Amino acid sequence: MELAEHIADNWSLNGGHTWLGIEDPDGKDTRTWLPTQTLKLSSAYAAPELNDLKLGAQLRWQNTIRATVGTYRQKGYALLELMAGIRIVDHVRNVTKTRHLNSLMWGQAYYGEPRNVLARLSVEH
Repeated sequence: MELAEHIADNWSLNGGHTWLGIEDPDGKDTRTWLPTQTLKLSSAYAAPELNDLKLGAQLRWQNTIRATVGTYRQKGYALLELMAGIRIVDHVRNVTKTRHLNSLMWGQAYYGEPRNVLARLSVEH
């Protein structure tokens, strides 16, 4: 089950829960290396008036999993993820602002794209 909603202008909230139940013919749990329950909650806010500033967070949780052979277990855990972004510059084309023609075919021509900018910065730790 998953729900998504805009709770206010530029603010979204998402959530989801998964339940998995797989049993063998004897009614015992099988595929125990997969979590039987997961939960995801996330929220994001965008402020267009601040160069498209975006702030967000996501919480993900899963229950305990275990190997089918031996006693290996991974206890249930939760992860918190944070996100922030801002538009600085989208991209740059024709940096020198050279005026040029894209085509001379059939005795006609049109000017090529003028200078424009696009950029992306990604930081991972």
